Amino acid sequence: MIRNMLLLASASLLLAACGGSDDGAGKDSAVAPAASQPAPAKTAAYTPKPPADTGEGIFARQCAYCHAPGVDHPGAMQLGATRGEKFAVLTERTDLTADYVKYIVRNGLNGMPPFTPTVITDEDLDKLAAYLAKTD
Repeated sequence: MIRNMLLLASASLLLAACGGSDDGAGKDSAVAPAASQPAPAKTAAYTPKPPADTGEGIFARQCAYCHAPGVDHPGAMQLGATRGEKFAVLTERTDLTADYVKYIVRNGLNGMPPFTPTVITDEDLDKLAAYLAKTD
């Protein structure tokens, strides 16, 4: 008997929390019925990651953390603040040469540390430089 009373009380609380019954009460509540709610917004289309052995893939793996567009990327923010917004996003620039990219990657600049050949191999650096210089 106690068990039945507990089940009944639990069911009543659950119905009250969910909006209850079909007696028409609660139609003016802040929560609309599920059938009238708009469909959830579609998420952006899936974009596969670039192959790791390409300049784009190397950029995604080694550089995007700091140099991708947006306020969460300190390299892009720094370049935008010091050189101007048109220089902020490396992948959108047209003024980069492969030699310049290689020099900066190996020697660093301002807050960017140098990347040794154990972090980015010479072969990968060539691919990265070609990608950023738009010569690949």
